[in-house]
Formats: sequence, C-alpha cells, structure tokens
Amino acid sequence: MATKSGITATTGTVTSAGSGTEGAAVAKALDERAGADHARWEFRDRKTLLYALVGNDFGPEPETRLDEIREYKKNESKFLLDALKPNACDRVIDLGSGFGFIARVVAPLVERVWCLDISSEFLECAKEELRGFANVEFQQMDFADLRFLAGKGITKGYANAVFIHFNFFDITLYLRQLFEILEPGGLFVFGMSDTDTLDITSDRYFGVVLEKYKENRRSPVLMHWNSAKAACRAAEAVGFRAKNACSGGGSAMILLEKPEKEVALGQAPAEELTSAFCQWRNTTAALINQARNLCIRYPKDRDARYALAESLRGAGMDDLAIGEYQALLQDCPGNERQRAEQGWRNARRIEVIFRRFLRSGFRPRNMRRDTTRKCGAHTLGGKSNEGGKLFAWCGK
Repeated sequence: MATKSGITATTGTVTSAGSGTEGAAVAKALDERAGADHARWEFRDRKTLLYALVGNDFGPEPETRLDEIREYKKNESKFLLDALKPNACDRVIDLGSGFGFIARVVAPLVERVWCLDISSEFLECAKEELRGFANVEFQQMDFADLRFLAGKGITKGYANAVFIHFNFFDITLYLRQLFEILEPGGLFVFGMSDTDTLDITSDRYFGVVLEKYKENRRSPVLMHWNSAKAACRAAEAVGFRAKNACSGGGSAMILLEKPEKEVALGQAPAEELTSAFCQWRNTTAALINQARNLCIRYPKDRDARYALAESLRGAGMDDLAIGEYQALLQDCPGNERQRAEQGWRNARRIEVIFRRFLRSGFRPRNMRRDTTRKCGAHTLGGKSNEGGKLFAWCGK
C-alpha cells in the first residue's frame, strides 16, 4: 500500500506529481516496469518506488535527492501532527507507510509506531529508513485486514495519500477494521480525493487519471474520487465521530474519533443525552423560578399557583408539587377543582411508586448512564438542588 502514485496528490496540501505529459510519462513508467505487481504496489526498482511515492517532483533521479524528500515529507506531516497531537504514551499506526518518511517524524514523539503496507518492497525501504528507531515495528498486511492489531492498544493512526486510491467499498472496509482495532477515544486521520470540491475541468490530475482509467479500469495505482460527506456518514454509521477537518480543490482530510464508550445499538450517545438532560433541567428551573416570582408578586392569583405546581411536577419534584396542589384545593372554586385534583393525583401516583421502590429495597446500582452528574444533580433516590427527585434511571 504505497502512499502515492506518480499522478496523485496528497490531500490537504496538493503536491505536484507532474501534470500533463510529465504525469503521463510517470504513469507509463509505472505501467511498463517489468515484473511489476501493481496489486501489491511492487515495482522491482527503487527509483520506480520513489516515483510511485512522489511522482516527478524531484526529477528523473529521485533516489539522489532523499534529503529533500525527507524535508518535504516532514512539512507534509504537519497537518497530521496538528490533528492527532501525538504524545509519549501513544501507540500509532502508519497505514500505507511507504518509505517511512512520515513515520520518521512521528516515531520520536510516541511510544510505538507500526508501519503497515501491503508492499514488501516499500516495507524493506521503510526498514532501511527507520533502522535507527527501536520503537518501530513493520508489518506486511493483506488488503483491509487489520485483525493482527487487535489488543495492541492502538490509540492513534494516519494514512497519508492512501485512501485516494480507494473506491467507496474499500473505504468502508477500512473504516470497519479501524473501528475494531482502535482504543476508545482513539483518533485516525486520512486524506482522500473529494468529489464535493472537485472541478473536473480545472483539476490537474483528473484528466490524466481519466485517460489511464480508460486504458485499465482495474489498476490499483489510479486515484479514485469519493464524497467526503459520504465518507463521514459511513464512518458515523460504523461508530466513529467524523469531521471533515480540511477540504478544497478536490481534496479533503477526515478526522475520526472512536467514542470513549461504545454506544449500544438503539441508544443515544451519552454526550447527546447529557446535553438534552441539561437543557431540560435548565428550562424547567427557569419555568419554576418564573412561576415562583409570579406567586410572590401576585399571591392570590390561583393560575400562577397552578403554573408553579405544574412546573414542579414536570421537573420531577412531586413532593413539592403535591403541596402546591393541596394549597389550591383549599377553598377551591368548582371550575378549578378538576385540574387541581388531576395534578395532585398524577404527582401522588409517582410519589407512591417511588416510595414502593424504596421499601422493596430497590437501589439504582445499575444506572444505564449517569447523565445527571455533569449537571450537578444527584441521581435516583437523592434530591436535586430544588429538593425533588430525578427519574433518569432504568430499573434493571
């Protein structure tokens, strides 16, 4: 899995790999290399490997300009580092590591790096490039198969100009594999060629690739354009949080995050549930305060008192609501009695059910998720700061 063909661009910052006749010449050189196995990105020649990696940017003899290529790749890695923020505890995968130029930048910053590639030739070059690093491992892999990384504690990873060679099926396969091997809270960033921002009339690569596609539609070294929006939706369907971190000019960088805790199918994510609970709590608190102020200003207004009782009951403060309904029922006009009695019965019913749970020895040990803690309220059996009970629980 090399990182670039001779007619591709890195995503985020476009890199010239030769356009027009130059790009076609590089592509022809890749195609004509005797004994080449493009399915595994093997070309039997170091120069052609470098062409596959950086195209024609470094002239006809890129093997003589390795220091320039290293510096170029170091600059190219800045976006990846900004997105991942690697630290000394991270265990990182370089998916499609190529010559290992970017792993050379990442390795000093982290605990361990796995250089992964389907090409044995690229891995041999990476081993030579990274021979001075004791915290780098090398693994030849099969396409879209990362199962050997299970249990390795992978916290972060990246793929630089690898997904530009994938169709949408390929992207989906890799997303599923990445979700399985990343630790909760893990991050992964990859570049892709993006149809959402592609202009086929002015893009420097599209025309060249289109001609090569007409000649050989099955060539694995061709670029493939996909929708960044669709890739993000696919990642979210797998279980990631996905963000289009950078896009434009037919390219995009996608940042994936595996949630800290996997959400069971059919359950709302804890962060969304917490946000909804906090919004509900703030809204009900505002209604209660507004109704109380009305009662203070207009102590004989029974509608204001009823609004306070209903607000308390809606907030789960049934004991306080019962007191307000009872006050309303004293000397209550006939046309108001029905609503006051109905509110009292509803609040009383919940209060009775709650007390039966407590008498039965029920305790909320098996909370599904404690969404109230972040809002500063106690869970079932306790009191909120308003003195009422919060029924954010499930009785398992």
